[in-house]
Formats: sequence, C-alpha cells, structure tokens
Amino acid sequence: MSEERVAARTWSSEALRELRAAAQRFSRHEYHDKNERWKLIANEIGRGKRDCYTKYKELKSSQSQQRDGGETRASASASTSGSSSASTSARSTPTDASETASNTSSGASEKNSTSTRAERRVLRAKSSRKNVITQDENLISAGSLRSLGSRASDTINKQKLISGSARSLGACKPKNIMVDESKVSRDSFDGTIDEDDEIDSNGSVSSRRSVIVRPIRTDEVRDMLDVLLGQPKRSAGLGPSWRKQGFFFGESPQPRYGLVQLKGGPCGVLAVVQAFVLLELMYGIHTPCAEHWERPTASEQRAALTEALTTVIWQAADRSARVCTYDLSQERSALGEMSVHQVKARAQVRDLIAEHLDVFMLREGPGVLLLLFSVMMTRGDVSVDMDAGMQHGENALIGRHNYAGQELVNLLLFGRASSNVFNGTRNLGDEQEKVVLRGVDRTCEIGFLTLFEHYGYMRVGSRLKNPLFPIWVICSESHYSVLFADTPDCLQSAEPFDLFYFDQLGNQDEEYRLTVNPAPEVPVEHSTDSSRLVSPIDDCIRTRWPGATVDWNGSDPLL
Repeated sequence: MSEERVAARTWSSEALRELRAAAQRFSRHEYHDKNERWKLIANEIGRGKRDCYTKYKELKSSQSQQRDGGETRASASASTSGSSSASTSARSTPTDASETASNTSSGASEKNSTSTRAERRVLRAKSSRKNVITQDENLISAGSLRSLGSRASDTINKQKLISGSARSLGACKPKNIMVDESKVSRDSFDGTIDEDDEIDSNGSVSSRRSVIVRPIRTDEVRDMLDVLLGQPKRSAGLGPSWRKQGFFFGESPQPRYGLVQLKGGPCGVLAVVQAFVLLELMYGIHTPCAEHWERPTASEQRAALTEALTTVIWQAADRSARVCTYDLSQERSALGEMSVHQVKARAQVRDLIAEHLDVFMLREGPGVLLLLFSVMMTRGDVSVDMDAGMQHGENALIGRHNYAGQELVNLLLFGRASSNVFNGTRNLGDEQEKVVLRGVDRTCEIGFLTLFEHYGYMRVGSRLKNPLFPIWVICSESHYSVLFADTPDCLQSAEPFDLFYFDQLGNQDEEYRLTVNPAPEVPVEHSTDSSRLVSPIDDCIRTRWPGATVDWNGSDPLL
C-alpha cells in the first residue's frame, strides 16, 4: 500500500478530538452493550468500529502513561528539562476537554476580527446549555421532574453532550474515509480503504465510487407503505396531500425563511424540516447568515434546505444511509420509479441532496415522499418497528386522520421512531413479561412542545423541552408548526424575551413575535377550561415556562 493510502488512514488531531467527543456522548454508563456503543461511535465519526476501539484504547493507555510519568518526574526532579518534556508530551496528545478548549481559545484573538455573528451565536448557544443544566428545576414542574427519572444521571448525560466539539456533537463534517460498498458488506464494514479506491489530494476516497445506485425494489415499496400506512390501508396508498408536496419557500409578503404547506396532512414533516432550516439559517455552520436570517437569499434558502434534509436523513443512519430520488426526465413518478442511493458518509448525503434539490423543491412534487422513504430506508423498517414497539404492518406512522403520528415526528426530529417523548426508556411489567417503552435517547438539537401536555395526557421530557438550540416543533390542535428564538438566551432567562411563531399552512403574511415573561408578578394559572379565549400556542408555551405571560405585540392571537 502506498504512503498516500497509509496517510489517508492515519488519525489527525481533529479526528482524535471527534473520537473523544463521540466516546463521551455514547457513554458506557448509558450504552451498556459494548458492541452497540462502538457501532454508534464509529458511525458518528465515519471510521470502522474496530479502528475506533483500538485507537481509543491507545489514547487511554497513553494518557495513563503520561500521568504516571509526570508523577515520577515531579517526584524525582523539578528541572527545566523535565518541564519541557512534559509540555511537549502534553502538546502531542491532548488528554482532556479543558486542554482542547485552551488550544481553541489560544487562536481566538487571531480570528476575532473575522468571526461572524453566526459563529458567536453558536458559541453562545453551547455556553447557555451549561447554565441551563443547573436551572432545570426552575424550568420544569416538580411533577414532571419526578416522571423523568434520575436527575443526576440526566445531568451527567447532558454535560457529556455539551463537552463535545462541533454543532450538537453530530457528524456535521465530511468524513475522510469512504468505502466502496460493492466490495465490503454492511455487516463486515470496518472503515478500511480498498486498494482500488481512488484517493484525492485531501486523502479522501472518491465519493462517486462509494455510492451504490439501484432501482427501488417492489418489496421495499410494500414494506415502506406498511410502515407508513399499516397493512390494512396499504392498498389505498398515500393521499395527494402527501404525494404532491414539495419543500419550497413562500414569496413576499410571506416570510422568506418559511416553507409552504399546500394542504392538510404532512404538517409534521414540513414543521420538522422548517425547524432544521431555521437552525441552519440562524446557527448553522454551512449557511452562516445569522445577521439576516429572516431575509435569506435564494442561494441561502437552498443551502439551508440542503443541510436540513441532510441532517434529517443522516441522524437516522447506523453505518450507511439511503437517499431516494426521482429522475426529472421520466414522465412518471410512481413509487416504483424511485432510485435508491446507498452511501457511507454524511457528506455524500449532502452531495446527493444538493444534486437533486430541484426535485425536492418542486411545488407539487414528491419532496415529502422522497424524504420519508429516504429516512425510513435509512433507519430500516425493522428498526422503525422496534423503535415504536409495534409489529410490522399493525400500526402506522401516519394516523387515521392523515396526520403524522408521534413516531414519525420523532423519527424526523432525532432519528428514532419512538412512540414517547419522555427521557430514556421505561419498563412495564415483571421480568418475564416486561415491556420496554422507548423515549428520547439524547438531548436533541430541535425541541418539541405539545398541547396534550397542557391537558395532562403526556409529559415531554427535558431532552425535548430544553433542546440544544431554541427551536421547538409545536403540536397544537392536530397541527404541527414551529416556535423559535433568534438567540439562545431564552433557554435560561428570567427576563422577558421574544419568541417567533411560524405556521407553514397558515398563509402567514406577517411575522408573529411573541414576548414571553417567564416570571411575571402574577403568574397565569393553569386551566383546561375550553371556554377560555386563550390561544393554544400560549398554553403550549406555558408547558415549557409555567405561569408565563404571552404578549402577541398587536397581532391577533391565533385561537
């Protein structure tokens, strides 16, 4: 193997930092299955499971040796040469998050002059998360806290999530290693590079060679429809509101950041994608336009939508993803005409979405359908059934009234089709007949609030109530919409702050800015009296900020 190929497989300092962050995120205290834990870590950073595990053991061993060596040197001598050696060793292999933070801050002064407001907002968002952890008791009612389980365990998990690098600790950067899947099976994939793969000047394998493209199979269409609709309704197929809905932006006077929903039905899908679009516009790495997020250009709209769709698909991936597309040159667009692209890296998903974005953005096109099939095939129908705790074909992700169920919203929000919104898992029954109820396995980038909590039907856990970024999908009156802030300060503020509300189905031609006072002198009493003339959006907000007052600033509250 050539020196270039060997170099492509070595671990850069950035890759080592990502490995440490992933190991912290998928903690052995939370992921007891060692094999599953290292599969998740490998998928997070785009390398082989065995490669990651071996390297992490080397790092731990090296760290231990350095610590022992440092103690020996300190006891033997405090000479200048000893100090120099220890300093050199510390620079060669950073051993903890504080040193990484120190290295980062050392270059901050050089970059300060060119730092964008978007970058500063991302840093503020991450910083604010640390403060929110210590104030959770003030943000969630005592009854809710009791239902969420151990606070100590949850706090530890949150701190581990925050300590990683990059936005949300997710795999946001292109991976350096891509594998030709025609030569390495899914089950045996270990992140190595085949001798015949072409490596570019940056040490990356050509993404085109590692993408498998094929027509979708008839049995795959059947299985996906079983998951979406349930076997009894499969023959009826998806209605036109789902089949003819693309991801396109509104025109003036509608907000330029807003997607448009044509008919009732797929609001859950549109709301989640809208939330990730806003995340990219306000806090994104690839679409840094925080200075004018409410007035993005056409190119910034496309870039934000590309990243949003990429994130929704990739977060459902284990070790590979599936991206479904249509060929615009084909006259028909039946389900059986889809092409399936099988890829190994997030960057490849982004490239495919960018290449086929015009199809996803067609006004009455198959955008929603393509995203649903991409996410479900990426997660796998068996995994979706296991997430939801249901038998294949017995239940459906789309409910009886043609709306997205909680399982589908969760699948799009954080990549798992769990039926619940509490933290972690809960067990029902004894050991012999135990039923495991799955909830939210990590703190999410995008949050979720629901009117059902106001009426006492469910409680949303802190991993969705307190997301990494101040954006929430709202479930109110059988409809999904979005609530968001352009600054993370609201996650911890006791002072009044502004939230923005957007409904993609409401033909919204004005901006709804709501001023929320989380600690008024006279808190609003909780009431489920249906005769009150109170906006259900207000009631949703008060599930997150109990007793808060909400001022619609001259706009008519949506009742």
